Amino acid sequence: MANEEPKVSWVEYIFGFCSFIPLVGVFLGIISIVLGALKFKAGGWKVVLLGIGGILFTVCLYGAMFLFMFTGKNNMMNDMWQQMTKANLRQCVMALEFYHQVHGEYPAKLEDLPSAKFAPGSTVNFLDQSGGFESHLGTQLFYYERTTDGTGYYLLGRGEDGVPFTADDLLPDLSPDEQAHSGFRKK
Repeated sequence: MANEEPKVSWVEYIFGFCSFIPLVGVFLGIISIVLGALKFKAGGWKVVLLGIGGILFTVCLYGAMFLFMFTGKNNMMNDMWQQMTKANLRQCVMALEFYHQVHGEYPAKLEDLPSAKFAPGSTVNFLDQSGGFESHLGTQLFYYERTTDGTGYYLLGRGEDGVPFTADDLLPDLSPDEQAHSGFRKK
């Protein structure tokens, strides 16, 4: 009787059940697995299973949250991407108008703008991120086209489909007064 393995106490079970708590579940699950392994033959295997279950629960919970937030057409991040794209388009309009004030004409392409350099300290982002998190557009510039008479321009984010002048395109947020006093045009 002196060599009997100690029985599993309620403390080990508490660690096992607490491993199902999000954020700390993985850490408490590892503790539960270690404590259960030390008393495996005396019922510690139950504590090991609780720890493994808690870790799997935490991983699945955060995996599902990631998939829900960042993937699919109607994900939670779409609104954020759209707002960010509209703000970037607005900054792009300001850069185009400044160029027009200095040079008397709009640039032939966005790359002609001095602020279009992709340096880490650049103040204007010309990359089209209107397609969202999974977008392939993130490495392309916004769609820009100068009007044939050179007095205005078309500027937009291509949206999820990547094709300009479709229903999912994003335009800069400009008031009617701002739009009237700028070269920005809508097709």
